Amino acid sequence: APIATIAVGGTPVGIDVQPDGSFWLVDQLNDSVEYWVSGGSGYSQQKSISGGTTGLTSPYDVELATDGKITVSQDTSPGKISFFASSANGNVAPGTVWTGPGTGLSSAYFMNYGPCGELFVATGASSLIQIFGTCPPSPSPSVSPTQATLPSTSAVEVNSTQLWLGIGIALSGVVLGWLSLGLKRKASK
Repeated sequence: APIATIAVGGTPVGIDVQPDGSFWLVDQLNDSVEYWVSGGSGYSQQKSISGGTTGLTSPYDVELATDGKITVSQDTSPGKISFFASSANGNVAPGTVWTGPGTGLSSAYFMNYGPCGELFVATGASSLIQIFGTCPPSPSPSVSPTQATLPSTSAVEVNSTQLWLGIGIALSGVVLGWLSLGLKRKASK
């Protein structure tokens, strides 16, 4: 049984819970993204990004980028991802929108940021996970008809509770493989 139930209204489909217990929520029915915080008597909505200026149509998921930007995927064809300032509230325009054939997004459903800031996007019916960003950095490979040099790239992120190690192989700027390992430190007793 749940330990709590929060009546949020609309149609909640995507959620991003923050370390302090607050969360960002996608309300698909009302084409909005909401910020909720915990208080003495439960949770209350503190912000809502909604209205015609936002350009939100069938939002699906929400994630906070490492720089605090609010990232929203939308169930449109072609796919669409909107990036709002961390302070966004009300009927505001996104700072950046990815959509159209140049993005390669056929659709955009669930998403998550990787350990070094790259954005993973599940595209649903097209059966793809697409990764956007600069991690791993891919140096230009040296390729000849008889030899291919496959550069290896890596990234490491360390904080007080986790160690992430990523290793990737790229050829002609296309990531062929990426391995991300996460280790968590046990809490001391």
